[in-house]
Order: sequence, then C-alpha cells, then structure tokens
Amino acid sequence: MKFQIISCLFLISLTEISFAQNSTKCQERELFSSLPNHELTTCEFREFDTFSIYSQDPSGNRISESKEGEKSVTNYRWMGEWDSRPSQALIYRNYQNAVEKIGGKLLYSGSAAYFYFEKSGEKHWMEVNTDGSGYYQVTVIREEPMNQYVTLTAKDIQKQMTEEGQVAFYGIQFDTDQAIIKPESQETLQEMANYLKSSPTTKVYLVGHTDNTGSPEHNL
Repeated sequence: MKFQIISCLFLISLTEISFAQNSTKCQERELFSSLPNHELTTCEFREFDTFSIYSQDPSGNRISESKEGEKSVTNYRWMGEWDSRPSQALIYRNYQNAVEKIGGKLLYSGSAAYFYFEKSGEKHWMEVNTDGSGYYQVTVIREEPMNQYVTLTAKDIQKQMTEEGQVAFYGIQFDTDQAIIKPESQETLQEMANYLKSSPTTKVYLVGHTDNTGSPEHNL
C-alpha cells in the first residue's frame, strides 16, 4: 500500500479584476483625498501584480523590495495656474502627514516617496511620484496572495503522485481566521476527490498552510 502526501496552500480570497477610467469609480478606490485644484484623471486596478518599493536599511542605504497583491494606480492633473502649481516637497509632505496620522511611516524619499501603512488590518505599500509639473501619480499595493485559477485534473494528480509522491494545490481558499472552505475551491476539491476515488488503496497526508496575516503563535 502506497503512502503519499498531498499538500494544499490555503489562500485569502481576492476581489475580481477590474479596470476603471470613470472618475466616480476611481474615487471609490482612493485611500486618501487628492490635493486641492487637482483632478483625478485616470486609474487602473489589478487583482494581482508586483511593484518595487524603496526603503532604507539601518545604515541608511536605499534598498528595493518587490511587494505583491492588489495594485491600484491613480493619476492626478493640476487644474490651477502654472506658476501656482505645488512643489514636489509639498505633495510628498502632504501624503507623509496623512500616512503618519493613521500610524504609517515614510520608508524612503528621493525622486519619489514610498510609504507603508495598515488600514482595516491590511498592509499597504504606496509610491507617490511627481515630476514637478503639478501632476502626480499614486501607486498602492494592498498585500494579498494570488488567486490560483488553473486547476490540476485527477490525471495530473495521479501523474505527480506517481513521479514525485506529493502534489501541491493552490486553489483551496478560506477567509482569514475562518475554517469554512470558500465556494471557489470546489473545482480543485472535486479533482482531489476524483483522484482519491480512483486510487482507493492510496494513503495520503493532507498538509495545510496559513497565510501570513497574524503572528506565528496566532496562526498555530
């Protein structure tokens, strides 16, 4: 009788992918208000993407880290007189004050400013970028794991179990701190069941992992 392992990665659900250019839709997704005399011109949302965020190490050196999750990009246009346009420092300092007011912090400031903050228990990284023309762009990554949409079939599972003795699944989803399997996990669970039914004498270990929200003690 074979003894094999099946492992599953439990993920938090994400919102569906959406794109928006309508200003009302854009405003619904803003985390902070815009500066005076600025118009929100365009925005883009990605269910999952990566983005490089700069910060400083203890020695003051600039370091870059790639963050991933739900990504939003909003662009703002200066509507006032050219000579009255805000400076880069004014734009960055306004966002810094707003971030620090909710307990966040400035990570790095140079040609762009980078911030970290938490809102509703979720981690956010933000870049504010301007070229001095009064126009500016805000990019935000809200930390979330990726939804796995491609599912292994029972035949694929059988092949991997035979060749490697284990299979990792990425489509079993739960909300944070909940033990109820989400409906979108059904397809993956069905294929797992199909494999088990086709191999009734195979013994398996089912191994799960938490997400990275909360302390190790809490997740345990």
